[in-house]
Amino acid sequence: MVGSGLVEAASHSYMHCNLTFNFVDLEREVVHSKEILEDKLAQPINSFIYPFGKSTIALHEFVAQHYPYAFRIGSA
Repeated sequence: MVGSGLVEAASHSYMHCNLTFNFVDLEREVVHSKEILEDKLAQPINSFIYPFGKSTIALHEFVAQHYPYAFRIGSA
């Protein structure tokens, strides 16, 4: 799908957990998931979609350091 040029892949975290919990390893969930996708797809990953649509200001600031775009889906 990505090779078609019609679809852009986005990261959705490594383990699809609620990233607002204090014990979550954000480096693994946000950064490592991006690295895996970039390695497997051989293209930059520019978008992050928050699992469950949940975010905080601190989480968004962390994500913004690694992705130019971040999205929430749904009414979370």
